[in-house]
Amino acid sequence: MRARYYGAGHTSGDAVIHFEKANVVHMGDLLFNRAHPNIDRPAGARAERTGRPASGVDAMTRSRPAVLAPPRATAVGSVFAAWLHRLAPYLCVAAFAYPTLVWPLLEAEVVSLSPVYGAPAVDGPPSALLRVYFSTIFVLSLLALMLRDRTRSLGLFQPTLVLLAAYVGWAGVTGFWAVEPEISTRRFLLAVFIAGTIVAATLATRDSERLTRIAFWMFAAMVAISLASVLTTQPTALGHAAFYPHKNYFAAITTTMMLFALYKVASGTRAERVVGVVMLALGAWFLVEARSKTSSALIFLVPPLGYGAAYLAHLGRISPAIVLPLLAVSVYGGYQFGAVSGLWDFHAMAETIFGDPSLTQRTDIWNFALKKIAERPWLGYGYEVFWGAGVNSPSVREGPGFVAQMPHAHNGYIDMVLQTGLVGLAIFAALALVALHSAGRLARTAPLLAGFALSLIVYALLYDLLETAFFKSFGLKSMTMILGFVIVSQRPGRSR
Repeated sequence: MRARYYGAGHTSGDAVIHFEKANVVHMGDLLFNRAHPNIDRPAGARAERTGRPASGVDAMTRSRPAVLAPPRATAVGSVFAAWLHRLAPYLCVAAFAYPTLVWPLLEAEVVSLSPVYGAPAVDGPPSALLRVYFSTIFVLSLLALMLRDRTRSLGLFQPTLVLLAAYVGWAGVTGFWAVEPEISTRRFLLAVFIAGTIVAATLATRDSERLTRIAFWMFAAMVAISLASVLTTQPTALGHAAFYPHKNYFAAITTTMMLFALYKVASGTRAERVVGVVMLALGAWFLVEARSKTSSALIFLVPPLGYGAAYLAHLGRISPAIVLPLLAVSVYGGYQFGAVSGLWDFHAMAETIFGDPSLTQRTDIWNFALKKIAERPWLGYGYEVFWGAGVNSPSVREGPGFVAQMPHAHNGYIDMVLQTGLVGLAIFAALALVALHSAGRLARTAPLLAGFALSLIVYALLYDLLETAFFKSFGLKSMTMILGFVIVSQRPGRSR
């Protein structure tokens, strides 16, 4: 325990007590909630001086954020709050660990797979483990956030987080007209638990470096297990799946791992950089073994886009909300020009790039989905009930042939309109643009962190052109995209 004096505050003899082992700072009457402390003017105190002790505590805890105990805080309550604060980053990483380690090792099994990319034929109801797992870490994450004494300064009402809440809230509203309201509501609550865990735990942590460090070592465990699996098991006819149920799942997890490893190679300690280089090398080998063209292309495309946009914002004050959409429009415009000029068409380009003009029958799924969107364009069919939600699902009732067995449209944007309508798509578009702009603000003081967050967001945006990851059950890409949203919502100059 150490007492510190930073000069007169609301009296002439204010001191703060730092319980160093628990990392709790007792502020006494210097810390009030929604009120100003009493000023003892006869003793020489002045209102303008009350910030001095707070500035001293801020400097003292900058490298190791502490829990601030207000007046009359109990010792037990302060220690519990400190414990939750230390636990917060682990809660966020625990969410990532479920699709990365927990589900593949404990629950996943080889099941009947659909003809397209080996997805399960029908999404079953959430398992008991899934419900207990995420409800527990969600409650703990909320407690960690609520017990922070600086909750008002955590950025809960930043535009990115407000729009994220708006989209998730709208997804819940669609349950009122969903074809299967009970299933839609159940899956919506799971999405709230997952998204809420990541948002609350990340905000409670207030230390992006600590969180990414813990996630990095979790992915290092994934690499070790995958290496053992690849070396000791035989690949499938399509490619190696390691200990995952399908080779594309393995490739997608590997790509996400490589984004975390790349960030630590650029910003971590010496040990993290060495391990990160090994993880990147093994990740590249895993992608070759998995024979995943999509993931291999994305790992070469996403980091230049994310870090390039961040450093343009850092050096030239050019917002990623301008650079990246302009680049996307330019690529699309170039494609349309070539198509109108007769230089290429969609099927010929798909044949050249992917070796299949139908993109492994995706075009058949998309044609059916677009037809159904035209019937209910504005509000959609309800969250997570268009595909594989029982006999009343439109895909099951009306899908031709193998389409009836699909778990999703294999395009996140099409699925978003199917589930939440054009209204939901508009909210998400606003969310993405605001997040990109917020990343540009963060890049002014923390370009590496902004580039990492942009990489997570851009990866999800590009991945969903051929698959569905947006707010899809416990998908890792959706989780890391939400982490990117929370990171860029932080105030410039306060992020590490």
